[in-house]
Amino acid sequence: MNQIKENDLINLIKEKFPKFLPFWDSYTNKVGLNRLIGDDITPFLDYAIDEIKSENFHEIEKIFKFIELLICEGDEVVQTVTEACFL
Repeated sequence: MNQIKENDLINLIKEKFPKFLPFWDSYTNKVGLNRLIGDDITPFLDYAIDEIKSENFHEIEKIFKFIELLICEGDEVVQTVTEACFL
């Protein structure tokens, strides 16, 4: 896989986690589309927490594998934001 770049992050999240879309839509309706990358990861964090609370173990496993992918394959900004939000 190519390095995951800051500008590609949200589209990758939406592609891999279709159930995330309502979280994203709700978030962008509140804050608009002028955001920073840290803002992009915030609704994904909310989504992850919701899945953990729901004990949806299959989705939780996908989320944690994705977080690992972001840390290993992301550019410096993606790695930093992921680590700050999830670790």
